[in-house]
Amino acid sequence: MKLMKRKIEPDGTTEVSASRRRMLAGAVAATAAFSMSPRVGAQSGNGSLRLYSWPDYTGGSALDDFTASSGISASADIYSSGEEMLRNISSADNRFDLVIASYDYVERMIGDGLLLPIDHSKIPNAGNLLSVFRDARFDPGRRYSMPYLWGTQGICFRKSAVSAIPESWGALLDSDEHSGRIALPGRDTIGLALKYLGHWYNSVDPAQLKAAGELLIRQKPHVRSFFGDSALELLAKGDIDLTVGWSSEVVQLMAEDDDIGYRVPVEGGLLWQDCLCIPRSAANPDGAHKLINFALGAEAGATIAQDYWYSTPNRAALALLPEGYWDDPVIFPGMDIAVRCEAALNLGRKGTQLRDRTWQAVVDA
Repeated sequence: MKLMKRKIEPDGTTEVSASRRRMLAGAVAATAAFSMSPRVGAQSGNGSLRLYSWPDYTGGSALDDFTASSGISASADIYSSGEEMLRNISSADNRFDLVIASYDYVERMIGDGLLLPIDHSKIPNAGNLLSVFRDARFDPGRRYSMPYLWGTQGICFRKSAVSAIPESWGALLDSDEHSGRIALPGRDTIGLALKYLGHWYNSVDPAQLKAAGELLIRQKPHVRSFFGDSALELLAKGDIDLTVGWSSEVVQLMAEDDDIGYRVPVEGGLLWQDCLCIPRSAANPDGAHKLINFALGAEAGATIAQDYWYSTPNRAALALLPEGYWDDPVIFPGMDIAVRCEAALNLGRKGTQLRDRTWQAVVDA
């Protein structure tokens, strides 16, 4: 991969948490940075390392460079769902040294005491992180996780069907321009309505939730579907004009149909983030720290980002990425937008009940 240097403008200072959904089946076939042959059941020690990862997060060349520089060999096991990963990390037989996990499972593993605190003195390359990724609401102070890759949730639309690029959630939540040709993501739409109204996505303030529910009830006659599992399929068929999707999902659709566009609204939205974490039972935590530090290096970070064409949290890596990466709003929406995005956090029992009641009122209206 040819890397080129580019000046990085100062980024924002607002903390960003993250949320993500895995890519749709058959999404972009990408090569990743960590090249390892799956060897389930392999044992790790000071000279070896076991990584636990989503499929397709293995298969490039950077791990060979890591092995050459550290002398640590690595093997990989893969999981197909977050719940499968959590079960195995919770198992007494778990001997993984490093796990790549989405932020919501990081939050759960922290709560369950399954992760080893990270020794920041062993991760000097953490200084390469954009400031918005040096902290996270799901892991205050980055005690247990380091960011790996990230992306956003935004508006997916047919370019030929809109009079202008939709810059606000209002295009879906507060407009009749595309009446009957909008699909929304079910209960999660409450958070988007809160963002549109100028509130925190995770708000459980009763007055704010009431206003969000009333907004959705008013918009309901113009919405074809409030249950968005098949929304991108409807968009692909031309049955709707606007919906909500994750950047990691829409990228393949855009590659197949140049009439599909994507934009993160000015109000911000959700931001997914995959993280590197060390299980408490790791046999080689020192090697895990070394691999995390390697992944946060400039060239390794750039290789990871370019191989996947996902967003990198790595400022030093950004300076080496090509123009096409910077100019793609799906991949890099800009830090002015990213700082307005947040995570869908665990709201607790009371907060969840308030959200459920708000959503039920929308369904029953």
